[in-house]
Amino acid sequence: MSIVKTIERFIPDSVLKYYRNSKWQIKHIVYDHRYHRTIKRLRKQQTPIRVVFFLLQASNWKYDCLYRMMDADLCFDVSVLVCERMSIEDKNERINEMEKCYAMCVERGYHTIKGYDVENDKIINPKFLKPDIIFYCNPYARFYRKGYFMNNFKNSLICYANYSYEIIPFRWAFTGDLQNLAWRYFCESKGHQQLVLFYSLFKGHNTIVTGYPVMDAYMINDGNKGEWKIADRKIKRIIWAPHQSIYDAKMSHEAAVVQFSTFLLYADFMLELAEKYKDKIQIAFKPHPFLKRNLYNHSEWGQKKTDKYYALWENGENTCFVEGDYVDLFCSSDALIHDSGSFTAEYLCTQKPCMFLATYMNGENMNDMGKGAFDCHYKGLNKDDIEHFITEVVLKGNDTMGEQRRRFYEDNLLPPNGSSVAENIINEIKTNIGR
Repeated sequence: MSIVKTIERFIPDSVLKYYRNSKWQIKHIVYDHRYHRTIKRLRKQQTPIRVVFFLLQASNWKYDCLYRMMDADLCFDVSVLVCERMSIEDKNERINEMEKCYAMCVERGYHTIKGYDVENDKIINPKFLKPDIIFYCNPYARFYRKGYFMNNFKNSLICYANYSYEIIPFRWAFTGDLQNLAWRYFCESKGHQQLVLFYSLFKGHNTIVTGYPVMDAYMINDGNKGEWKIADRKIKRIIWAPHQSIYDAKMSHEAAVVQFSTFLLYADFMLELAEKYKDKIQIAFKPHPFLKRNLYNHSEWGQKKTDKYYALWENGENTCFVEGDYVDLFCSSDALIHDSGSFTAEYLCTQKPCMFLATYMNGENMNDMGKGAFDCHYKGLNKDDIEHFITEVVLKGNDTMGEQRRRFYEDNLLPPNGSSVAENIINEIKTNIGR
């Protein structure tokens, strides 16, 4: 325990609350002054505005359309800084994640910089990039290397747009430093803005509703790509996306704040279904990026069993294992079976049928936006429900929830102002800096 936390234990709650609120107020004043000064400078600046996206891992990247629109605009000089995710304790695993993320960005043609030069064992000081605007792709300070988070940049406008469509009701999802102190917090919907207004210490003073960033990619994707082994469209394409939150008595209970994975219940069953209906379906295994690590640490799994299991999906005749970006996968699929938080709303961008494997995480444990998305799902409470979804909804087309999904899509996912999300964000920036 830190010295500060030890001292705070002996301070009365009322005094401690006043002290903490005072700290927030001072931070707010300091950041507000920085932003006013930066905007004044940018209004005079003749050179392009330097925008840098701080990216931790490939699965957090939801800003392709925003990047490309900025890159095509002479007003901006845009790049991606691929950072080490410091919450990954194993250095080799951390570097591997960074390298995969870097490779994805290079493949897409982004101007990309590594935060850590592995070959020369050199950490890049992001201040040398002299960013005018920083977009953080993840809001948690503890995930970034020291010197990479917002408090270190006194001459930059700090921006944040959620990398996931937030469905959880927890206060901490809307009250961090970035959500409270960013210059602009671009919200995915009016409902999310209301949550920020309710929870935020400063009543969401920095929020503006622009839409969910990845929505642009779904709107232009023709669904002809993906990583499916069987090209014949008569063979239905189903995604199984299990969450990473599996824990047992030998694993940290502190990590189990959000625990709604059903992987341990259905791991073998999903492979059995792929075999049983191999002439009618193919299944893409799209696990949360951290599921493998948690399985390695699980007392009943371990690395050998986990690697063997993943290989079964990768090498199966009508199965595949998919990592990283998944927009093409979603758009080229026919249905989704999952227990993932953000996918609850995000897959509805495709308006295709989906099943939520409900255990602990259900509509009662979601915010209002999450409940609305959850209600658009078929519910999987057991193996029979899953098989029925495949045979009746996917194969026979008896989809009774199509209209409900369409209404949610139009009411909560389509970006406002008749514009794309990227256009909404760029217009807000340009309006404020006089471009």
